[in-house]
Amino acid sequence: MNRIKLQPTVDQRISMLHSLQESLLNDAAHWEPFIEKAYTQNQWFTPENCRQALAAIARCLLDTKSLKSWIATYHLPEKPKKVGLIMAGNIPLVGFADWLAVFICGHTALVKLSSKDEVLFPTILQFLESAFPDYDFRTEIMERLSGYDALIATGSNNSAQYFEQYFNNVPHIIRRNRTSVAVLHGDESEMELKALWHDIADYFGLGCRNVSFLLVPQDYRLEHLPEIWEVMDGNQNHHKYRNNYDYNLAINLLNKFNFLQSEQILLIESAQLYSRIASVHFQRYSDINAAMQFIESHTDEIQCVISTKEIAGIQCVAPGNAQCPGLSDYADGVDTMAFLTTLDNEKD
Repeated sequence: MNRIKLQPTVDQRISMLHSLQESLLNDAAHWEPFIEKAYTQNQWFTPENCRQALAAIARCLLDTKSLKSWIATYHLPEKPKKVGLIMAGNIPLVGFADWLAVFICGHTALVKLSSKDEVLFPTILQFLESAFPDYDFRTEIMERLSGYDALIATGSNNSAQYFEQYFNNVPHIIRRNRTSVAVLHGDESEMELKALWHDIADYFGLGCRNVSFLLVPQDYRLEHLPEIWEVMDGNQNHHKYRNNYDYNLAINLLNKFNFLQSEQILLIESAQLYSRIASVHFQRYSDINAAMQFIESHTDEIQCVISTKEIAGIQCVAPGNAQCPGLSDYADGVDTMAFLTTLDNEKD
Protein backbone atom coordinates (compact mmCIF):
# COMPACT_ATOMS: atom_id res chain seq x y z
CA MET A 1 0.00 0.00 0.00
CA ASN A 2 1.41 3.38 -1.01
CA ARG A 3 1.97 5.79 1.84
CA ILE A 4 0.37 9.21 1.49
CA LYS A 5 3.13 11.78 1.26
CA LEU A 6 3.09 15.06 3.14
CA GLN A 7 2.77 18.46 1.51
CA PRO A 8 5.74 20.57 2.63
CA THR A 9 5.22 24.04 4.06
CA VAL A 10 7.02 27.00 2.52
CA ASP A 11 9.68 26.89 5.24
CA GLN A 12 10.17 23.18 4.62
CA ARG A 13 10.55 23.79 0.89
CA ILE A 14 13.24 26.35 1.59
CA SER A 15 14.99 23.91 3.92
CA MET A 16 14.90 21.25 1.20
CA LEU A 17 16.40 23.65 -1.29
CA HIS A 18 19.13 24.49 1.22
CA SER A 19 20.01 20.78 1.38
CA LEU A 20 20.22 20.72 -2.41
CA GLN A 21 22.47 23.78 -2.32
CA GLU A 22 24.78 22.14 0.20
CA SER A 23 25.06 19.01 -1.91
CA LEU A 24 25.71 20.89 -5.14
CA LEU A 25 28.47 22.94 -3.53
CA ASN A 26 30.10 20.28 -1.36
CA ASP A 27 29.42 16.81 -2.74
CA ALA A 28 31.01 16.74 -6.18
CA ALA A 29 31.41 12.96 -6.07
CA HIS A 30 27.63 12.52 -6.05
CA TRP A 31 27.05 14.72 -9.12
CA GLU A 32 30.04 13.82 -11.30
CA PRO A 33 28.58 10.58 -12.76
CA PHE A 34 25.46 12.45 -13.85
CA ILE A 35 27.54 15.29 -15.28
CA GLU A 36 29.43 12.77 -17.39
CA LYS A 37 26.17 11.16 -18.46
CA ALA A 38 24.78 14.54 -19.54
CA TYR A 39 27.91 15.11 -21.64
CA THR A 40 27.63 11.69 -23.22
CA GLN A 41 24.06 12.50 -24.26
CA ASN A 42 24.80 16.04 -25.50
CA GLN A 43 28.33 17.02 -26.52
CA TRP A 44 27.56 20.72 -26.00
CA PHE A 45 27.03 19.99 -22.30
CA THR A 46 30.67 19.64 -21.37
CA PRO A 47 31.48 18.69 -17.77
CA GLU A 48 32.80 22.23 -17.22
CA ASN A 49 29.54 23.76 -18.46
CA CYS A 50 27.41 21.40 -16.37
CA ARG A 51 29.43 22.18 -13.26
CA GLN A 52 29.11 25.89 -13.97
CA ALA A 53 25.33 25.62 -14.35
CA LEU A 54 24.95 23.64 -11.12
CA ALA A 55 27.19 26.06 -9.22
CA ALA A 56 25.24 29.07 -10.56
CA ILE A 57 21.96 27.48 -9.43
CA ALA A 58 23.40 26.77 -5.98
CA ARG A 59 24.82 30.25 -5.44
CA CYS A 60 22.27 32.43 -7.20
CA LEU A 61 18.95 30.60 -6.77
CA LEU A 62 19.18 28.46 -3.62
CA ASP A 63 20.51 30.84 -0.99
CA THR A 64 18.14 30.65 1.98
CA LYS A 65 18.21 34.36 2.83
CA SER A 66 17.61 35.32 -0.79
CA LEU A 67 14.75 32.84 -1.12
CA LYS A 68 12.99 34.22 1.95
CA SER A 69 13.41 37.81 0.78
CA TRP A 70 12.15 36.87 -2.69
CA ILE A 71 9.07 35.06 -1.43
CA ALA A 72 8.19 37.84 1.02
CA THR A 73 7.25 40.15 -1.87
CA TYR A 74 4.45 37.82 -3.05
CA HIS A 75 1.27 36.38 -1.62
CA LEU A 76 1.68 32.68 -2.25
CA PRO A 77 -1.44 30.95 -3.60
CA GLU A 78 -3.63 28.87 -1.32
CA LYS A 79 -5.06 26.71 -4.08
CA PRO A 80 -2.48 24.70 -6.04
CA LYS A 81 -2.71 24.42 -9.80
CA LYS A 82 -1.06 22.16 -12.35
CA VAL A 83 1.53 24.09 -14.34
CA GLY A 84 3.04 22.66 -17.51
CA LEU A 85 6.70 23.48 -18.08
CA ILE A 86 8.21 23.06 -21.52
CA MET A 87 11.93 23.40 -20.90
CA ALA A 88 14.54 24.48 -23.42
CA GLY A 89 17.81 22.64 -23.95
CA ASN A 90 20.25 25.25 -25.22
CA ILE A 91 22.31 25.27 -22.00
CA PRO A 92 22.26 22.91 -18.99
CA LEU A 93 19.28 23.25 -16.64
CA VAL A 94 17.99 26.43 -18.29
CA GLY A 95 14.47 25.56 -17.10
CA PHE A 96 15.35 25.09 -13.42
CA ALA A 97 14.29 28.62 -12.39
CA ASP A 98 10.78 28.00 -13.71
CA TRP A 99 10.49 24.74 -11.78
CA LEU A 100 11.82 26.47 -8.65
CA ALA A 101 9.09 29.14 -8.85
CA VAL A 102 6.38 26.51 -9.35
CA PHE A 103 7.72 24.44 -6.44
CA ILE A 104 7.93 27.42 -4.08
CA CYS A 105 4.34 28.37 -4.92
CA GLY A 106 3.11 24.88 -4.05
CA HIS A 107 1.80 24.16 -7.53
CA THR A 108 2.25 20.86 -9.33
CA ALA A 109 4.89 20.95 -12.04
CA LEU A 110 4.24 18.89 -15.18
CA VAL A 111 7.62 18.91 -16.88
CA LYS A 112 8.36 18.31 -20.55
CA LEU A 113 12.12 18.05 -20.84
CA SER A 114 14.11 18.98 -23.90
CA SER A 115 15.63 15.96 -25.64
CA LYS A 116 18.96 17.81 -25.33
CA ASP A 117 18.77 18.02 -21.52
CA GLU A 118 17.23 14.86 -20.07
CA VAL A 119 19.75 14.03 -17.35
CA LEU A 120 20.40 16.83 -14.89
CA PHE A 121 16.90 17.91 -13.88
CA PRO A 122 15.68 14.35 -13.16
CA THR A 123 18.88 13.89 -11.12
CA ILE A 124 18.07 16.94 -9.00
CA LEU A 125 14.52 15.70 -8.50
CA GLN A 126 15.78 12.25 -7.52
CA PHE A 127 18.14 13.81 -5.00
CA LEU A 128 15.32 15.73 -3.33
CA GLU A 129 12.93 12.78 -3.32
CA SER A 130 15.62 10.52 -1.85
CA ALA A 131 16.64 13.06 0.81
CA PHE A 132 13.02 13.78 1.81
CA PRO A 133 11.05 10.58 1.04
CA ASP A 134 8.07 11.53 3.22
CA TYR A 135 7.22 14.61 1.13
CA ASP A 136 5.46 15.15 -2.15
CA PHE A 137 7.41 17.38 -4.53
CA ARG A 138 4.45 17.68 -6.87
CA THR A 139 6.63 17.21 -9.92
CA GLU A 140 5.95 14.84 -12.78
CA ILE A 141 8.14 14.43 -15.84
CA MET A 142 5.95 13.74 -18.85
CA GLU A 143 6.53 12.76 -22.46
CA ARG A 144 3.37 14.62 -23.50
CA LEU A 145 1.81 17.34 -21.39
CA SER A 146 -1.81 16.93 -20.33
CA GLY A 147 -4.07 18.03 -17.50
CA TYR A 148 -2.40 21.41 -16.98
CA ASP A 149 -4.13 24.58 -15.76
CA ALA A 150 -1.38 26.93 -16.98
CA LEU A 151 1.79 26.76 -18.99
CA ILE A 152 5.30 28.19 -19.20
CA ALA A 153 7.08 27.31 -22.44
CA THR A 154 10.49 28.29 -23.74
CA GLY A 155 11.54 27.72 -27.32
CA SER A 156 12.44 29.23 -30.65
CA ASN A 157 10.42 31.85 -32.48
CA ASN A 158 8.95 29.12 -34.67
CA SER A 159 7.93 26.91 -31.75
CA ALA A 160 6.53 29.93 -29.91
CA GLN A 161 4.03 30.51 -32.71
CA TYR A 162 2.86 26.93 -32.31
CA PHE A 163 2.72 27.28 -28.51
CA GLU A 164 0.63 30.45 -28.75
CA GLN A 165 -1.98 28.66 -30.86
CA TYR A 166 -1.96 25.34 -29.02
CA PHE A 167 -2.06 26.75 -25.48
CA ASN A 168 -4.20 29.83 -26.04
CA ASN A 169 -6.99 28.39 -23.89
CA VAL A 170 -4.97 28.48 -20.65
CA PRO A 171 -2.95 31.19 -18.86
CA HIS A 172 0.57 31.03 -20.24
CA ILE A 173 4.01 32.53 -20.58
CA ILE A 174 5.57 31.86 -23.97
CA ARG A 175 9.23 32.74 -24.47
CA ARG A 176 10.98 33.28 -27.79
CA ASN A 177 14.51 33.75 -29.08
CA ARG A 178 16.51 36.36 -27.23
CA THR A 179 20.15 37.34 -26.99
CA SER A 180 22.22 39.86 -25.06
CA VAL A 181 24.18 43.00 -25.87
CA ALA A 182 27.27 44.61 -24.37
CA VAL A 183 27.87 48.36 -24.45
CA LEU A 184 31.54 49.30 -24.29
CA HIS A 185 32.43 52.83 -23.25
CA GLY A 186 36.13 52.79 -24.06
CA ASP A 187 37.53 52.93 -20.54
CA GLU A 188 36.97 49.33 -19.47
CA SER A 189 39.85 47.73 -17.62
CA GLU A 190 41.53 44.57 -18.86
CA MET A 191 39.90 42.70 -15.99
CA GLU A 192 36.44 43.91 -17.03
CA LEU A 193 37.07 42.91 -20.64
CA LYS A 194 38.20 39.47 -19.52
CA ALA A 195 35.00 39.19 -17.50
CA LEU A 196 33.05 40.16 -20.63
CA TRP A 197 34.65 37.22 -22.39
CA HIS A 198 32.70 34.89 -20.10
CA ASP A 199 29.45 36.64 -21.01
CA ILE A 200 30.26 35.94 -24.66
CA ALA A 201 31.85 32.49 -24.54
CA ASP A 202 30.44 30.57 -21.57
CA TYR A 203 28.18 27.71 -22.69
CA PHE A 204 29.61 28.25 -26.20
CA GLY A 205 27.48 31.39 -26.47
CA LEU A 206 24.30 29.32 -26.75
CA GLY A 207 22.31 30.99 -23.95
CA CYS A 208 19.92 33.89 -24.30
CA ARG A 209 22.03 35.72 -21.71
CA ASN A 210 25.17 35.27 -23.80
CA VAL A 211 26.41 38.40 -25.55
CA SER A 212 26.21 38.14 -29.33
CA PHE A 213 26.47 41.86 -30.11
CA LEU A 214 28.85 44.63 -29.06
CA LEU A 215 28.12 48.35 -29.24
CA VAL A 216 31.46 50.20 -29.28
CA PRO A 217 32.40 53.90 -29.49
CA GLN A 218 33.18 55.33 -32.92
CA ASP A 219 36.93 55.53 -32.28
CA TYR A 220 37.22 52.32 -30.26
CA ARG A 221 40.32 50.20 -30.96
CA LEU A 222 38.86 46.75 -31.48
CA GLU A 223 42.17 45.05 -32.19
CA HIS A 224 43.04 44.72 -28.52
CA LEU A 225 39.95 42.62 -27.74
CA PRO A 226 41.20 39.47 -29.53
CA GLU A 227 44.58 40.07 -27.90
CA ILE A 228 43.03 40.09 -24.43
CA TRP A 229 40.68 37.19 -25.08
CA GLU A 230 43.34 35.04 -26.75
CA VAL A 231 44.83 34.13 -23.36
CA MET A 232 41.46 33.22 -21.81
CA ASP A 233 40.24 29.69 -21.40
CA GLY A 234 38.10 29.13 -24.45
CA ASN A 235 36.19 26.71 -26.59
CA GLN A 236 38.56 26.32 -29.52
CA ASN A 237 39.48 22.73 -28.67
CA HIS A 238 35.86 21.55 -28.61
CA HIS A 239 35.21 19.79 -31.91
CA LYS A 240 31.68 21.11 -32.47
CA TYR A 241 32.69 24.66 -31.64
CA ARG A 242 35.78 24.40 -33.85
CA ASN A 243 33.72 23.15 -36.77
CA ASN A 244 31.47 26.19 -36.44
CA TYR A 245 34.49 28.50 -36.18
CA ASP A 246 36.08 27.09 -39.34
CA TYR A 247 32.81 27.29 -41.27
CA ASN A 248 32.12 30.88 -40.23
CA LEU A 249 35.70 31.91 -40.98
CA ALA A 250 35.40 30.50 -44.49
CA ILE A 251 32.08 32.27 -45.09
CA ASN A 252 33.46 35.61 -43.97
CA LEU A 253 36.61 35.26 -46.04
CA LEU A 254 34.63 34.34 -49.15
CA ASN A 255 32.24 37.25 -48.69
CA LYS A 256 35.07 39.65 -47.78
CA PHE A 257 33.24 40.87 -44.67
CA ASN A 258 34.93 43.26 -42.27
CA PHE A 259 36.03 41.15 -39.32
CA LEU A 260 38.79 40.50 -36.81
CA GLN A 261 39.81 37.04 -35.73
CA SER A 262 41.60 35.15 -33.03
CA GLU A 263 41.85 31.44 -32.37
CA GLN A 264 38.90 31.89 -30.02
CA ILE A 265 36.30 33.92 -31.89
CA LEU A 266 35.47 36.11 -34.89
CA LEU A 267 34.49 39.78 -34.40
CA ILE A 268 32.31 40.70 -37.35
CA GLU A 269 31.03 44.16 -38.21
CA SER A 270 27.28 43.74 -38.67
CA ALA A 271 24.03 45.39 -37.63
CA GLN A 272 22.42 41.99 -37.08
CA LEU A 273 21.73 41.35 -33.41
CA TYR A 274 22.20 37.59 -33.53
CA SER A 275 25.58 36.10 -34.38
CA ARG A 276 26.56 32.56 -35.29
CA ILE A 277 28.39 30.24 -32.92
CA ALA A 278 32.07 31.21 -32.52
CA SER A 279 31.42 34.81 -33.57
CA VAL A 280 30.19 38.07 -32.11
CA HIS A 281 28.89 41.08 -34.06
CA PHE A 282 29.82 44.68 -33.40
CA GLN A 283 28.60 48.09 -34.44
CA ARG A 284 30.03 51.51 -33.65
CA TYR A 285 27.92 54.23 -32.06
CA SER A 286 28.38 58.00 -32.24
CA ASP A 287 27.21 58.74 -28.68
CA ILE A 288 25.47 57.01 -25.82
CA ASN A 289 22.07 58.21 -27.04
CA ALA A 290 22.60 56.31 -30.28
CA ALA A 291 23.49 53.19 -28.30
CA MET A 292 20.35 53.62 -26.19
CA GLN A 293 18.24 54.03 -29.29
CA PHE A 294 19.60 50.80 -30.74
CA ILE A 295 18.85 48.90 -27.54
CA GLU A 296 15.35 50.35 -27.26
CA SER A 297 14.58 49.42 -30.86
CA HIS A 298 15.44 45.78 -30.08
CA THR A 299 13.83 45.54 -26.64
CA ASP A 300 11.78 42.46 -27.54
CA GLU A 301 14.91 40.61 -28.66
CA ILE A 302 17.36 41.50 -25.89
CA GLN A 303 17.55 39.49 -22.69
CA CYS A 304 20.09 41.61 -20.84
CA VAL A 305 22.51 44.48 -21.40
CA ILE A 306 26.10 44.31 -20.16
CA SER A 307 27.75 47.59 -19.21
CA THR A 308 30.27 48.89 -16.69
CA LYS A 309 28.25 52.11 -16.38
CA GLU A 310 24.62 52.91 -15.77
CA ILE A 311 22.59 53.73 -18.87
CA ALA A 312 19.47 55.81 -18.32
CA GLY A 313 16.28 53.78 -18.45
CA ILE A 314 18.09 50.50 -19.11
CA GLN A 315 18.80 47.82 -16.51
CA CYS A 316 22.42 46.77 -16.91
CA VAL A 317 24.50 43.84 -15.69
CA ALA A 318 28.19 44.15 -14.84
CA PRO A 319 30.60 42.19 -17.05
CA GLY A 320 31.01 38.58 -15.98
CA ASN A 321 27.60 38.32 -14.33
CA ALA A 322 25.30 37.56 -17.25
CA GLN A 323 25.17 33.82 -16.61
CA CYS A 324 24.24 34.01 -12.94
CA PRO A 325 20.78 35.63 -12.87
CA GLY A 326 19.20 36.08 -9.47
CA LEU A 327 15.75 35.00 -8.36
CA SER A 328 14.12 38.21 -9.60
CA ASP A 329 15.98 38.33 -12.92
CA TYR A 330 13.06 36.88 -14.82
CA ALA A 331 13.50 35.72 -18.40
CA ASP A 332 12.13 38.21 -20.94
CA GLY A 333 11.34 40.58 -18.06
CA VAL A 334 8.10 38.71 -17.30
CA ASP A 335 7.53 38.22 -13.57
CA THR A 336 7.08 34.45 -13.33
CA MET A 337 6.13 34.55 -9.66
CA ALA A 338 3.44 37.19 -10.25
CA PHE A 339 2.01 34.91 -12.94
CA LEU A 340 2.08 31.84 -10.70
CA THR A 341 0.76 33.52 -7.56
CA THR A 342 -2.36 34.81 -9.32
CA LEU A 343 -3.38 31.53 -10.93
CA ASP A 344 -5.77 30.76 -8.08
CA ASN A 345 -7.75 33.81 -9.21
CA GLU A 346 -8.44 32.10 -12.53
CA LYS A 347 -11.79 30.41 -13.03
CA ASP A 348 -11.77 26.64 -12.73
